[in-house]
Amino acid sequence: MVRVFLRVRDGDGGVTTHPLSAFEYLESSPLHTVYAVLKTGPGYPLRALAQCRSQEEARYVEKSILNAIAIAVFARPSIRDPENWVHIIDLNSIAADYLEAFHANNSLDGGV
Repeated sequence: MVRVFLRVRDGDGGVTTHPLSAFEYLESSPLHTVYAVLKTGPGYPLRALAQCRSQEEARYVEKSILNAIAIAVFARPSIRDPENWVHIIDLNSIAADYLEAFHANNSLDGGV
């Protein structure tokens, strides 16, 4: 069984790790900030993942994060003991990497 955990930065600069079961959904604000909503305590705090320039960027980042989670969940461990296989997904790093890729692809096309 694959055990998946999500790592996120909080507003104070700290880093926390949560089981995948804490994940609720992704949300983007009218100012194009992408947030993760996690069941980590009262009020389901929003965790900022990326500040995007447009709604198109925000959707791209959201889709990329969901794809990374799906890949981790359905991955086949290639190690000897799949019972102890753990995958930690750093949501902030994924958001930053895919946002950078989005900018690189669009600058080649003459876009953003």
